Amino acid sequence: MKSKYKIKISGRNINYFLNTLISKGVFFELIDKDRKNLIILVDEGNYTIIKNIKTSYKISIINFYGFNHIKSIFKQYYSFIISFFICIILLVITSNFIFNIQINSNNEKLVKIIREDLKVRGVSKYKFKKNYKEREKIISEIVKEENNNIEWLEINSVGTRYIVNILERKKNNIESKCLPSNIVASKDAIIVNIEAISGEVKTSINQSVKKGDVLISGNIFNKDEIVNSKCSRGKVIGEVWYQVYVDLPIHYYEENVTGKVERKIEFLFFNHKSSSSYKTYKSKNIDILSNKILPIRLSYVEYYETKVINKKFNIDNVDKFAINKATNKLNKKLKLGDKIVLKKILKKEQKNSRIIVGVFFKVYEDISKEELITNGDDENDRASQ
Repeated sequence: MKSKYKIKISGRNINYFLNTLISKGVFFELIDKDRKNLIILVDEGNYTIIKNIKTSYKISIINFYGFNHIKSIFKQYYSFIISFFICIILLVITSNFIFNIQINSNNEKLVKIIREDLKVRGVSKYKFKKNYKEREKIISEIVKEENNNIEWLEINSVGTRYIVNILERKKNNIESKCLPSNIVASKDAIIVNIEAISGEVKTSINQSVKKGDVLISGNIFNKDEIVNSKCSRGKVIGEVWYQVYVDLPIHYYEENVTGKVERKIEFLFFNHKSSSSYKTYKSKNIDILSNKILPIRLSYVEYYETKVINKKFNIDNVDKFAINKATNKLNKKLKLGDKIVLKKILKKEQKNSRIIVGVFFKVYEDISKEELITNGDDENDRASQ
C-alpha cells in the first residue's frame, strides 16, 4: 500500500514555489491553489524532496493516505487499540474458564461427594474447561469410583458453566427388625382415615384424639391380660386445625430472587453495558480487566431474576394476599403429602400503619407416630379400649 501525503504550502509568491517543484522534477497532484496557498498530493519519495528544499515557505501535512495513514491512526489511538486487543484476548481466555458448576441432584450428601471428586480431577470454579476427551475420562473414573452411589453421570458445558447430571443408584432398603410398638397420635386431631397394616386399631373415623393417644396397638390381649406384643404398622390421617397470623405494613414492598440466573461476560465501553433480559434483577459482577485511563472494563456478571411486590393495603383488599402469605408460612411446617382443605379469614385489625390478619386452616395430615412398647404401656392400652 503506497503512502501519500496531502500537504499545504503557504507563502507570499506561491507561483514561484510551484515553479521550483517543477524544476526539481517533483511529481505531484494539484488539489487546490490560491495566491498564498498551494495544496498538493505527493508520494513519500517526492515529499522527502520537498522537505529538503531550503525555503521560507511554510510546509505542513494536512492528511496521510496508505500505510502512513494506518500508522498515524495507530499512533493516535495506541493505548486504546492495545487495550482493546488485550480485552479480546482476555475475553477468549475467560470464555474457556469455569465460573459455575451446577450439580443436579436432590441428594445433598451425594452432591458434595461428586463436587469433591470433580475438584480432585481439576474440575472446579475458576479453572480452565476440559476438552471432550478429558471430560469423558473424568466421567468414567467417577462412575467407577462411586459405583455404589451412582448409575450414570454426564458433564455438559454451557457457556462458562458446567451442568452435571446424576442418576442415583437405587439401593434395596433392608427392612430393619420391627420391635413391639404402638402407633400414637403426634398431635390433637379428628380422625379422617385409617390404614392399618398390622396391629389392633384403637380409634375410628370422626373420633377426636389427643396427642399421645394410641391409634394402632401392638399389644395382644386375652381378656385383660397382655399375652404378646408385636410391631404396629399403619398410617392414620387426621384433621388438624391451625391459626396463622400475618402482620403486614400498609405500604408493602418485597423483592425476592426467583432462582433463575443469567451469566455473561460483558465488555463495557464509556459506561455503556448490556443489561439482563429479566425485567427486575439483582446483579453481582467481578472485574476481569479495567483501565483507569480509558473507559474500558471487562467483567463477569451474574444476573439474578427477582419478583417485586409493591402494594398498598387496606382492610378491604388485604384478604387474598394475607391468605397466600399465611399459606406459605404454614407450608414450611407441614410435611410432604399434608393437604390444606380449608382456609378462611378469622379476623382483621388495623393498628397504626400495619394490618394484622388471622387465618384459619383445616389440614389433613399424617398424625401417626411409632412408639416402642415398654412395660407400662398395657395400662395405656386398656384405658383407650
